[in-house]
Amino acid sequence: MTAGYLNVSSDDLCHEYRRSMQGGYFITEAVSIAITIVNMIIRTFNIFVVTKIGYWTLSKQTSMIVNTIFIATFINTALVLLFGNANFSGTCLHFWPFTMFNGAYTNMTQNWYLDIGPALISTMIFNSVYVYMDFANTFMTLFLMRALDQGGCLCCKKRKTKKTTIQSYINLYSGPPHSMNYKYSLILSTTFITFMYGVALPLLFPIAAFTFLNLLIMERILVTYWHSKPPMYDDKLNT
Repeated sequence: MTAGYLNVSSDDLCHEYRRSMQGGYFITEAVSIAITIVNMIIRTFNIFVVTKIGYWTLSKQTSMIVNTIFIATFINTALVLLFGNANFSGTCLHFWPFTMFNGAYTNMTQNWYLDIGPALISTMIFNSVYVYMDFANTFMTLFLMRALDQGGCLCCKKRKTKKTTIQSYINLYSGPPHSMNYKYSLILSTTFITFMYGVALPLLFPIAAFTFLNLLIMERILVTYWHSKPPMYDDKLNT
């Protein structure tokens, strides 16, 4: 069979369509993974820097970590995708620094939804289940460290330890400290991004609800059975 007067077989057209679709899916997933990795780097870097400043109270330090992580991840997730593909030529914003953006889209057209929308949704879906992945990473890390401490014999009746002090033994075998900073920032970034793009992408609202549900479930379980007793925070963080 031929497709019109171009003398192109239908098999070639289907192959070209499948290849284009696969390339689009690959780019979308690559963008989502890149955003997520950068957000993780930002989180780790901000926690390291803020803890080195030396605040008087733990609540003030945690609050500063929350704010810096939230601002950085919001810019990286919501604004970079928007401005990186925006074109302000022919608009009232066609002046510096907006002239630096020379993307393909002057508005949220159909192609914007096909190219940029899936990357944003994929990133938000990944963030919604990140709390489970973070727990799995922490659990496996502690499991391996305890296995090394006992010489790989976690199931032996008489367990041995290489620790020479009681405090070092407690630090290894007690639950990890409870971290509120990145979870607070995840709540803030999810809320702001959802209400920023939710009218254009209504799927973000159920994704946000799913994110909050996962955080609620995991926090209740982990605070009860996994984490060490958290410190006594004051009301500055909530405020």
